[in-house]
Amino acid sequence: MAWYGIASGLVLAAAFFDWRTRRIPILIGYGMILLAFLFLLVQNLWWSAAFLALVVYGSRSPSAMLPSVIIWIAMAQSGQSNPALVAGLYLATLLLWLGWFQGGDTQIAYALLALAGDWWIFAYLFGGTILFGLLLIIAKYGAGGAFGRFRHVAGALNHGKNDAAAIRLPWAVLAAVFAWTYFWLLPGVALQRGY
Repeated sequence: MAWYGIASGLVLAAAFFDWRTRRIPILIGYGMILLAFLFLLVQNLWWSAAFLALVVYGSRSPSAMLPSVIIWIAMAQSGQSNPALVAGLYLATLLLWLGWFQGGDTQIAYALLALAGDWWIFAYLFGGTILFGLLLIIAKYGAGGAFGRFRHVAGALNHGKNDAAAIRLPWAVLAAVFAWTYFWLLPGVALQRGY
């Protein structure tokens, strides 16, 4: 539980800074990545730790992502594959490349996905963001107006930069809500694994 306690504090700090300045300090983002990497090593999840490191490195460009694909294939061949982690890290990277996530948002997502390693956190982070975005649009435009504005849900991810009608909300705030829900309120399998 110490891992989740530290992660909870870091994600709360990230949410605070993202709310106040719309920027996540580099020490918090990379601190969460380092915490997740060490967590994977302590849990003897060597392939997952290598995969996380290569995805973080490869997130700079699609061509730099190739080593992570090789590790993913090795993970699958060895029977140590974690589909939720693989899908989550690649989806967070895609959102970064599309410009919907910023660097700090991506680091927070990477770390939370690695710390949890299951489909629950994947659903909270990505499905929860879409659901929350829809609820904000319904609150802003009403149920009838929300249907025609479904595309504005992306504004919750890209901070509404390119869309005047989008909902502007720092994503680290949502990530903090989802992480705290996962870690402390509805932990899913986390407590069963003894983390």
